[in-house]
Amino acid sequence: MLAIGAHLLFYIGLVFFTAYFIICFAKRQTPYAEMFPPGMIIFICYFVFLYIVCQKLSYCNWDEFSHWGIITKNTVLTNSLVNSESCIYLKCYPPGISLFHYFITSIIGYSEGMVYFAQNIFLVSSFMALFQRIKWKQFYFLIMVFLITHNLVFIFGGLRTGSLTVDHIVGAVFGMSIASYFLFKGSDKGRIGHLIPVLFFLPLIKDIGLFLSMCVCLIIVLDYLYRFFYGESSTQENMSTKANFEAPTFSGSRLSAIKNMFLAIILLTAVIATPVVSHLSWKGWMNKYNIQKLFNTDFSLEEIQNTFSKENATQRDKETLKNFRKALYNEPIISINKIKVFGNRLEINKWISTVSVFSICLIMVLISILLQSSTLNRRRVLICQTVMVTSFLIYILGHLLIYLYSFGAYEGPRIVSFGRYMGIFFLGWIFVFIGFFIAIPKESIRSYQLSRLVLKIILIFSILIAVASYKQFLFVKKPYLQARIEVEKDLPIINKYCPLNSKIYYIWQNDDKKGLKHWIFTYGVCPRKTSLGGWSVGTPYFDGDVWTQNYTPTELLDVLKDCDYIFIAKADDKFWEQYGVLFNGIDNHKDGVILKINKTLDGSVSIQKIE
Repeated sequence: MLAIGAHLLFYIGLVFFTAYFIICFAKRQTPYAEMFPPGMIIFICYFVFLYIVCQKLSYCNWDEFSHWGIITKNTVLTNSLVNSESCIYLKCYPPGISLFHYFITSIIGYSEGMVYFAQNIFLVSSFMALFQRIKWKQFYFLIMVFLITHNLVFIFGGLRTGSLTVDHIVGAVFGMSIASYFLFKGSDKGRIGHLIPVLFFLPLIKDIGLFLSMCVCLIIVLDYLYRFFYGESSTQENMSTKANFEAPTFSGSRLSAIKNMFLAIILLTAVIATPVVSHLSWKGWMNKYNIQKLFNTDFSLEEIQNTFSKENATQRDKETLKNFRKALYNEPIISINKIKVFGNRLEINKWISTVSVFSICLIMVLISILLQSSTLNRRRVLICQTVMVTSFLIYILGHLLIYLYSFGAYEGPRIVSFGRYMGIFFLGWIFVFIGFFIAIPKESIRSYQLSRLVLKIILIFSILIAVASYKQFLFVKKPYLQARIEVEKDLPIINKYCPLNSKIYYIWQNDDKKGLKHWIFTYGVCPRKTSLGGWSVGTPYFDGDVWTQNYTPTELLDVLKDCDYIFIAKADDKFWEQYGVLFNGIDNHKDGVILKINKTLDGSVSIQKIE
């Protein structure tokens, strides 16, 4: 069904795209500048560039092998979403981006490079809405917006040919949903209707998408209600400076007003219901296949009170709170460590920490309000930015609670990935600022006499960052290429003997990459399942070696009962000394050997060499 739906969706889109040009040419009066707007041409250029660059790429990062790449591969090979029998470890992660990968690769063919292409083309499409109000005659402004948006997603981790993580996509879709709502030119039905598919998709990209989509819904509802009750009078008050954010017209007969009110209720209900329905649909799928949540979000008010009390707080609570405060002020939201200034190292982490960037955003909130051309627009921006500020404070508090009660004993107190999580919200917020800036009439900008020198400096920096981003596109580093070569030389024997529905226990003793080779193997043999832990077994090799499972021979044999094969990719003398008793009659202790696990009705297990 997935393949049918993907092809149907593609060809329907192709029909509408073709119909658009037929209608434009039929009118014979549509200027080419309107027929081929800047956003369309920029998207086509991105499409061609990314397709050429991504064709021959292959995965080279940890996350591609452990989740983002393997979930797409599993979806393509099985033509279905993950279920209880899938080879995916993090089955509870929403499937949104892998479904888009599937959609694109089902049309143009599957390869790792084409998955990278799908990832980047989706990200590009998310910020194309910024160009809907920009004309070709505003060429310098067009170049400026193009460079800034391109660089933003690059700096926050996106538009790369070596990553399939989705944080930057969530942030971009979140911010562009709000920006697109205010920039949309057309009726309110179209303004809200075009966002409903986006709001449905956002919670399916990542769990935090539900919270962010509800923030978008709240902004839309409050803005709509404000314009419904106050928009017309405010617009009349500012007839001399036409508002770029047009208010709905509710004048006319009483019957017309009732119809408009009824329509407003339907639209706003649909907006609010859309992300909820999306979230519940995925939750229902998880319940159907008994897929467990990764993080526990069930914590009581009493637990929270104990955490913030001096008497009842645990050592972990105290350490987590201390490190969380430190992260707010010191951890950068993007990956920049140190720079040299006049021969000395200057720490810039605090300059781009959560507190610093939030302070800058508050200044930008004030600027975005003051630059508006009418009272109506200023009030609407004020409503939007008030929701953004409030949502961000709730966003921070929510992450603190997750670190305290949901993350494990290792990740929680260390506040892992804090800067990356904060970057999601900040990326979206910056896109909102850009959207408001684009909507400001040029006359208003001139009245504030924005310095051309400042704009030139911004342009120069934007060009330099863009050059760096394109360099990354064209010269991709492959940090784990050798590890992949070491693992994949053994895949032919797996493909020869192990059926697609089998489960394999994988052994690589003392992996210097701390499990990376296990994940590369898991990706390579997909959709076959592998053991999710214990790729290295026996006594630990060093202090803090949490990757080696200290099984006794009996315990290991018990674990093997759930598997069909055991593949010994790399073992040492210590392994054979400790577990050789399990392999009686198998004298050749070489690496890269596949063994069959035979199980009898009475529960006993024997191991048989295949090759």
